[in-house]
Amino acid sequence: MKYCIAIGLLILSLASHAKEIGIFGKTYPILEEDFLEFIKNRVDTMQKNGEWNKVQNQLKERAQARADRPTPLEKITKTMVKKQWLIDPSMTLSQDLKDHQGRVFAKSGTTFNPLTVVSLKNGLLFIDADDEKQIAWAKLKNREFDHHTKLILVKGSVSQTEKIFKQRIYFDQQGQLTQRFHIEHVPAMVSQENLKLKITEDVL
Repeated sequence: MKYCIAIGLLILSLASHAKEIGIFGKTYPILEEDFLEFIKNRVDTMQKNGEWNKVQNQLKERAQARADRPTPLEKITKTMVKKQWLIDPSMTLSQDLKDHQGRVFAKSGTTFNPLTVVSLKNGLLFIDADDEKQIAWAKLKNREFDHHTKLILVKGSVSQTEKIFKQRIYFDQQGQLTQRFHIEHVPAMVSQENLKLKITEDVL
């Protein structure tokens, strides 16, 4: 298992330095045993000269950077015209819904609105955290909701935004939430109005 992981790391480290130099002399098929032995020897050498730790640290840093600043949602742009609309979250159930005691409170085939059971207590705020004006807008809305908000980024650093707001920050990975709420511009807010969800794309 150790050398299976090593193969992947080694290939990544060697790929960045690879160059096409052509073919010289005769070529022969490389036996799997010879290749694994080469990998083993290469890994041993890298561990002894410290290069192995360097490669691992580089991969760790890349992973941390990607987690802190995921791929931004380029299609989500800054709001130019304020818009508001309502969404009915009702759905047709494909199976019975039961409570924690196994009692059915909504049967399969019926139309069910989840807001009749659980209300949206927190406002959902969608922003581009690289925009200072949108950060200021989110602070204002946070106070209006008495800090009962969930802040969702479409762009920007999660860790830096957490330092500003002192609360957990979310990122709309692959635009799943913005698509569900039909949000195309930010800053935007989702709140509850009676048994519907009100979406507002706000202008700064």
